[in-house]
Amino acid sequence: MRALAVWLMLCGTAWSNELAPKPHELDALYVAGEVQLDLTRSPVAPYVALPGDIRLYKHGAQIRAEDRSGHRPALCSLELAMTLRAMAETCRGLARPDHLRVMDTAIDAHIAFIAENHVPPRPRREVRFLIAQRMSETYLRLKDRRLCSEREMSRWVPFVREIDDGTFSATLDASLKADRLPVADPCQSN
Repeated sequence: MRALAVWLMLCGTAWSNELAPKPHELDALYVAGEVQLDLTRSPVAPYVALPGDIRLYKHGAQIRAEDRSGHRPALCSLELAMTLRAMAETCRGLARPDHLRVMDTAIDAHIAFIAENHVPPRPRREVRFLIAQRMSETYLRLKDRRLCSEREMSRWVPFVREIDDGTFSATLDASLKADRLPVADPCQSN
């Protein structure tokens, strides 16, 4: 759980707004859809269902996109892959070169997914540029080498083990085969 906290501290959420659908795009999707009520929420929340089990919840003038597909939301898994990649490169001993290649492949897969599933679609070069910019920011945040202490790195080992046993790639492949709007919420470590 501490790894997730460090990860969220490193990445924040503002950057994902660059890749996430803009408020006016979400508003257009909401207006074009059929409003339903989520009776499981208190208070009852109006939402519009999108393909891939994405829900757009309206709270006043704000619309929040939520991935209910059963997969980790695409922008969340991208952030995890990028942060793990930066940690692995910055902190010696956390990962091997083959791990870095798996993470790079994961980031490339996200670029394609985001470009193709964004509404409206976005050029891959634009998505790649935004991700490269974010990676640079993440490396700068990792200049604090205390994050590379044995204690801190041990919190990332479960993610590295997922790469070793193939879970990381299998989970990512299954997730990115499910076409849906790339969103960040709910973002959890599992």
